[in-house]
Amino acid sequence: MTDKRNRLLTRRQLLHYASVLAAQSFFNVPQAIAKSTKGMTDYPFKLGIASGDPSSEGFVLWTRLVADIYDAESLPASNIPVVWQVSDSENMKTVIQSGTVHAKPDNAHSVHVEVYGLKPDREYFYRFICGGEDSPIGRTRTLPLLEANITQFKFAFASCQDISNGYFAAYRDMLKQDPKLIIHTGDYIYESIYKDGVRRIPVANALTLSDYRNLYSRYRLDSHLQAAHAACPWLSIWDDHEVENDWGGQYSESIRDQELFLQRKIAAFKAYYEHMPLRLYSRYTRGSARIYQRTQVGNLLEFNLLDCRQFRDPPPCRDDKGQVINYTPLCDEAKSTSRSMLGEEQEAWLLRGYGTSGASWNTLVQTAPIGPFDFKKGEGTIYKMDGWDGYVSTRQRIIDHIDKNKVRNPVAIGGEIHAFYAGVINKDPFDGDSPAVLSELISTSISSGGGGDQRYQQTNEQFSENTFARFFENRFRGYMLCEVNHKEWNSTMRVVDNVNDPASPVNTLNTLTIKDGIVDVNVG
Repeated sequence: MTDKRNRLLTRRQLLHYASVLAAQSFFNVPQAIAKSTKGMTDYPFKLGIASGDPSSEGFVLWTRLVADIYDAESLPASNIPVVWQVSDSENMKTVIQSGTVHAKPDNAHSVHVEVYGLKPDREYFYRFICGGEDSPIGRTRTLPLLEANITQFKFAFASCQDISNGYFAAYRDMLKQDPKLIIHTGDYIYESIYKDGVRRIPVANALTLSDYRNLYSRYRLDSHLQAAHAACPWLSIWDDHEVENDWGGQYSESIRDQELFLQRKIAAFKAYYEHMPLRLYSRYTRGSARIYQRTQVGNLLEFNLLDCRQFRDPPPCRDDKGQVINYTPLCDEAKSTSRSMLGEEQEAWLLRGYGTSGASWNTLVQTAPIGPFDFKKGEGTIYKMDGWDGYVSTRQRIIDHIDKNKVRNPVAIGGEIHAFYAGVINKDPFDGDSPAVLSELISTSISSGGGGDQRYQQTNEQFSENTFARFFENRFRGYMLCEVNHKEWNSTMRVVDNVNDPASPVNTLNTLTIKDGIVDVNVG
C-alpha cells in the first residue's frame, strides 16, 4: 500500500513541479503521518510550497491548501491541521523538526511556519502533510552567523512578472545557476489586464480580497515560479501592482473615495501575506503591514529591504485640474524637504542602522532606480514623479547619510523600469561631476512589457544623456545573477530570447563589476 501511494505522489510532483527536476530530485517518502482530514477530497498542494525570510537559525515555510483553485471557500470553513517537517536529508529520512499547525479559512487556508533552532549556514529540506497527502519536498537554507567570515555568496534578483505578458522561462534558468537566495523587488502580480496577453488571467481588475486571491492562485500555478520557490529561500518586497498602478500612501490613481481605496489596500495586503513566505509581523494590523526589514549574510552582505509605497506622501506636480503629471520637469513640491518616500518611521529605522553591521557590502533593496533619469531627449529635462525623483529630499538624506558615515560599499538594487540599468548616484544626484556615493544595479522584468524587439530603442538612445549611467538596455526580459566576495561584486544580466516561449533559451547579455572600495560599475 505504501509503494502505491508513493508512486501516485511522484506522479503529482512531476505534474506540479516538472521544471524543478533540473534543479533538484524528488524522492519517495514514508507513509504520511497526518490522518485524512474531513472535507479534503483532492490534492491540497496545487499552489506549491515555499520558504523565505531566512536567518542564521531558521526560516519561514509556506503553503496554501486549495480544492477549487479559484474559490477560497471550496474547503471547509474550519481549521485544517497540517503537519510540517524539516530534515537535513534530501529524502526526508531524518526529520529533525516537525509540528502541526492549522490552516485557517480566514487566511485562505494558508500556512506560515516560523522555524527556529537550526544550525547556521546549512541546507535543509521540508515538506507538508495534510489529509493523507504529502507536498513535494522543498529545499531551503539558513544564513551564516552575523560574525561569520563568508568568502562568497550567490543570489539572484528579479521583478515585474506580468503573467499575461509572457512566460517565466527566466526562473527555469535561474534555478540552473543554483542561487542561495532569490530576492523579488516588486510587481509579483499585476492587478489589471493592460492588453491582450499570451496567457489568460481570471480577473480583469482586482478590487476585492477574492479578486487578489484568484490572481495569486493563477500566478502560483506556474510551474517555473513554483520551482523557484521550492528550490531556495526568498526575500520579497512589493511595488505598486500588488495593489494598483502607481499607488502610494493614501493616493490612488483610480479611486477617489479614501475608504474604498483603504479597503482595496487591505485586501491586497492580506492576499500578499497569504501567498508569500512572510513572518507574522507582515500581516496587516493596526493600520499598516510591515515588509521592511534587515537581513545579513555573515560579514559579507547586508540587505536593507524597503517599502517604497505604503508610507510615501502623495505624488507631486499636478496640473490646473489637480491631476498628477507623472513625467515633468521638477516642480517645487518635488523638492520640498517635508516630503518622504519612506515615511518618518521607516526612514529613521533605515538611517539608524544602514551601514553599521560591519558587512563588506551594504545593500539597499528597493523598487525603482534611485538615481535621476532624464526622459527628455535633447535640451531640457523630464523626470518621473512616481519614482525617487518625486521625493528628492528623501534621496538626499540617504545620500548624505552614506557620505557622512562612510558606509562601506553601498549598493542599491531594484527593478520597476523593465530594463537593465547600472550607474552611480552622486553626492548631488543632478550633478554628474560631483563625487559618486552609491552604486546602483537595476534588473529588467521577468515578463512585463513583452520583449525582445526594437520598441524601446528611443529610450535606449536617451541613455547617453545621463552621464552618471554606465549601462542601459530595455529590449529584453530576464533577471540579474550576483556573485559577491570581499573584493568584488559581479553581476550577470541573463536574458530570455523569447518571453512568449516557456522553453525559451536564456543567455548572458553582459556582466557588471563593482570593486571593493570604489563607487562605480564596470561594464563587460
